[in-house]
Amino acid sequence: MKTIGFYNGKWAELEKLSVPCLDRACYFGDGIYDAAYTKNKVIFAENEHIERFLFGCSYVGLCMPYTFEEISALLRYGVSQCDDDDLFVYFQASCGCGVRNHADRRKKASLWIMIYPKKIAPPEKSLRLLTVQDTRYDLCFVKTLNLIPNVLAAQQAEERGCDEAVFIRNGEIAECAHSNISVLKNGVLLAPPPSFCTLDGLGRRHLLTCARSFLRIEERRCSVEELFTADEIIVTSSGYPCQRAVEIDGKAVGQKDNSSFSRLSRLVYREIADFCR
Repeated sequence: MKTIGFYNGKWAELEKLSVPCLDRACYFGDGIYDAAYTKNKVIFAENEHIERFLFGCSYVGLCMPYTFEEISALLRYGVSQCDDDDLFVYFQASCGCGVRNHADRRKKASLWIMIYPKKIAPPEKSLRLLTVQDTRYDLCFVKTLNLIPNVLAAQQAEERGCDEAVFIRNGEIAECAHSNISVLKNGVLLAPPPSFCTLDGLGRRHLLTCARSFLRIEERRCSVEELFTADEIIVTSSGYPCQRAVEIDGKAVGQKDNSSFSRLSRLVYREIADFCR
């Protein structure tokens, strides 16, 4: 089949799958999610995605009825049922079902899975960015379902002809609407560290692992000035493994260290290819 979905024990094509309106995700966004990509029907960094997902569930107190191994088996089964080899694998847990009540969270979590065709961005894909003020909650280190500020920022970027929005908080770079961002300057890769306003992105993790083989790493926040004067600006996520930003707010940026960027890009994409071979 082309797409497949799962909700609390039931599998169906996404268009035919339904969930109850009393699920707390529907009216509170009370839940945690994660997302990965497949290549050759292999989920890249599968264990890391599930570990992060279960950490988030534990942090916000979800009563998860599925083990690590059971979630892995469900994701792999869903992938096996799809026709395409390159897929987007999304999964989330909500805090169960019940009549709307803020504090009524002692319920068994509901598990959703959605899988459909989507490819990882190719290495040559470059990005145009838009800076926006960061108006999010201070809970960005876990992947909660409360993404209205991210959605609004992404929509604003799209309406301005951009691919992604960069959150600015107190004059410093936090992350993007749905990705991390790093800055390369004079052979040093500056990467904002995980914090209350920056997710420990798996794309970011793998970028730093590859970069350590030939670059110096500084995990710290960088200023807006450092962003605009960088030799290279690199956006990372599961779907954007290592993408170069070429424009921010309509101004040309980066593209000054093609040697380092190209080497880093090759390492990142080779890691994905080797893992999913």
